[in-house]
Amino acid sequence: MAADFAKWRKPAGKAAKGSLTLDLVGDRPVTIPNFSVEGEGILAVGGAGFTPDGKGIGKVNLKKAQVDRSSLGNVVIDFSGGATTVTIGDGVMDVQPWMDEKDAPVDPATLDAAELKPQQPFSVAGHLAKVRISDGQTLTNVGFDLRHDPIWWDKIAFNGTLPGGALLQFDYGPDKPGIHKLKVA
Repeated sequence: MAADFAKWRKPAGKAAKGSLTLDLVGDRPVTIPNFSVEGEGILAVGGAGFTPDGKGIGKVNLKKAQVDRSSLGNVVIDFSGGATTVTIGDGVMDVQPWMDEKDAPVDPATLDAAELKPQQPFSVAGHLAKVRISDGQTLTNVGFDLRHDPIWWDKIAFNGTLPGGALLQFDYGPDKPGIHKLKVA
């Protein structure tokens, strides 16, 4: 079992368990009113709804989602409209696994190929009580709005409080057609 997007994999030989309730209309799945997954380093409790044709998941509601040092609440993931939209209501997020990954060496050709490969658009927005960057480095009271189109970041905005109490604001986004603006305060 793995959640690659969350940088988590269940260790081989370690127990995990899950359960769900599935509502059907005839033989077409409609909703999963509740599910849970629990194991070493992971806990997810919530529900989900299927697309109208019953062939895929349309929306996931997580009351609680814990992966290693991250613990999120009131998470809604919507897969409709050809994009993935994630809203996070509260919690603590450990971003160190992504920060460590950015330091891994990548040759320029591989980086160019990955950056220009179209992907499904996505956005992530919400509020977190704390964001852990690494040991001793945290932001508190963090609001964020991140949007990625099929190729590029269209918007990266967040604000929070540094350990000494100073406010940090980072805003990268459209200013005029074809032009993005960066503001850091």
